[in-house]
Amino acid sequence: LNNRSKLMAVDTDDVLVHISTPSVERARRHPEIARYIPDHEPDALGATLIGRPQPYIQQWLIDSCGMPRELQDELVLISRGDPNFYDDLPPSLFCKGIIGALARPGAVAHVHVLTHNYSNSDPCVESKDRWLRKYLGGPEKVTIHHIEAGQKKSEVLRQFCPEPDAFADDSLKNVVDVLLNDAIRPH
Repeated sequence: LNNRSKLMAVDTDDVLVHISTPSVERARRHPEIARYIPDHEPDALGATLIGRPQPYIQQWLIDSCGMPRELQDELVLISRGDPNFYDDLPPSLFCKGIIGALARPGAVAHVHVLTHNYSNSDPCVESKDRWLRKYLGGPEKVTIHHIEAGQKKSEVLRQFCPEPDAFADDSLKNVVDVLLNDAIRPH
């Protein structure tokens, strides 16, 4: 990242900030959900969550832990209904690398954050924005794109960041979508 200023496009949840462990720890406070969460110490639980094959924590709890699908919405509300959900979460190691690159002249010039929300009016969205501005900087360093359900990240990239130097996402579906997009792929 030293040859010229770069543009990056990145996902938020479990890329810039690990939300799985805090989500699960908060879900443990709900007895109807807690019985489906593996009974590990925090460090072991964190390793299990980071190493899970399914990127979406709700789907992982359904597929691997036997949680009934009916509890999925309740689990989602634990994080998305919290107006302070992101406020005290630490950045991932990957995020720390981006922060360092943003501070280095000639490295990363700007980060476009592409983040799906269940609903852009959820209480946690403002907390996510505060978190991103706190760690990545103001509008001269970061642009936040809140993506609606069903909208593809490649569409947003094509419109707002058509020549990204790097793209990072924890969903293979999103990575493939961006890689197969003719307007973005050459970059």
